[in-house]
Amino acid sequence: MTAAIDPSDYGALLEMEGTVAEQPTVRYMPVGTSGDSLPVLCLKVNEVGPHRTRSFTCNQPFAAGKHAAAQARAKQLKPGTRIKVQVVPQLVVCHFPVTAHIHAVSATESQEAKHA
Repeated sequence: MTAAIDPSDYGALLEMEGTVAEQPTVRYMPVGTSGDSLPVLCLKVNEVGPHRTRSFTCNQPFAAGKHAAAQARAKQLKPGTRIKVQVVPQLVVCHFPVTAHIHAVSATESQEAKHA
């Protein structure tokens, strides 16, 4: 197994389709709670759909010592290749480059207790 994270630890996965936007790269990044530096396949993906105006990035960690496998996968994924990625919803990070409004709201006591 080349993956550093076992998705079965998290339950249901979210699937997204797109096309590879630019040549993928492999970087070493801290992964997991231990922060071990592992090879990570980094992709920029263009959304597939009627508007095709959005893109997303995804990182696939590989196990320690699997740098060559990550590099081989990066070479296989050429720009324009249609792909499907499976992600763990609990690990999704959102980025909103344009936000219409940001409003401060008062938290109820029960909400504050949940987040304390």
